[in-house]
Amino acid sequence: MRIAVRPVVSLGVGPAAVLLATAALADPLSYSDASGDVIFYGQLSPTYLGFDDGEESFGNLADNDISNSLVGFILDWRIGAGVGLRFNLEASIGAPQSSAFSQGFEPIWEWDKTDLRHFELILDTAFGKLSAGQGSMATDGTPEQDLSGTSLAGYVSRSDTAGGYFLRQSSGDLSDINIGSAFMDYNGGRQFRVRYDTPEYSGFSAAAAYGVDILTEGDDNDYYDIAVNYGGELGATTVAASLGWSWVHDPDTGDTTNRRLGSISVLHKPSGLNATVAAGAEPDAGSYVYGKLGWIGDVLAVGSTAVAVDYYNGEDLGMDGSSSRSWGVEAVQSFDKAKIDAYVGWISYAYDDDAASYRDASSTMVGMRWTF
Repeated sequence: MRIAVRPVVSLGVGPAAVLLATAALADPLSYSDASGDVIFYGQLSPTYLGFDDGEESFGNLADNDISNSLVGFILDWRIGAGVGLRFNLEASIGAPQSSAFSQGFEPIWEWDKTDLRHFELILDTAFGKLSAGQGSMATDGTPEQDLSGTSLAGYVSRSDTAGGYFLRQSSGDLSDINIGSAFMDYNGGRQFRVRYDTPEYSGFSAAAAYGVDILTEGDDNDYYDIAVNYGGELGATTVAASLGWSWVHDPDTGDTTNRRLGSISVLHKPSGLNATVAAGAEPDAGSYVYGKLGWIGDVLAVGSTAVAVDYYNGEDLGMDGSSSRSWGVEAVQSFDKAKIDAYVGWISYAYDDDAASYRDASSTMVGMRWTF
């Protein structure tokens, strides 16, 4: 087996976006032989996060939790005609995440077992793909399909940007409701799971998974989910879409929480115009809808330029009777040869509920991601 050093991009924003970004940044240097190869990859994703809660302003150097700093490697074996076995180990580097900062807390650089992202074996055959170990549930990325090229600066998961910061009441007191609880996207995430993915048929595929959380203390829940995905070209338009259902069973109470979630993103390649819509709901709890309009073009010779505006509207998130509204502006400039994406994003947050009134808040992120 020969060693190949090859960049792999992990955005956490859906499989179609990952594939597009990988194609754009991939290094043509690659080595392999009949037995398989070894792939090393990673990225560094420093950012400046500013947050204004309507009374006080904060600024911190952080790691962009939308696409955080990580390292990993993949061992690929070809064990027969049309049969492959893969081992994937991937972990964040423990840098303070943008989602963890708040008015009263600044995380330190510390590696924890929860920073383990992938530790899995994947058997790939003509009949589908079977994965076992720590890795993505079937609905990981389902609400986050986004072909705008601006996800680094802001996307449907507002909690990744500034999720730890608390909303301030009009009285001046901090509430116990933070951005993460008031602006949710119900993404499936990663667990220690067994997952099956069907083969792709005309761009369509499906996945199902069952998992448990072995990395978080006190989480005894059982996680189940299924998803249907599509990725393909319709003439000059690229389409990425996902639809999923997830269930979380608490064995202590016997209660099961179910969620419905999905997203679709389209990119008209000749014009660069793109649009994204996402939605999610937890019956008897909250729901949201999200939309984004963007453009990708070749303004500079160094790489593509992407700009977008987006809007989020949630109901009954954080508290029954609440309304969560947010809009943002994002821009990303790629530097292809250096494998760097530089970005800036600004997001506003407005929240209301029956218990109190709240001041508007905003966040600013300026940073870069270097992939290797």
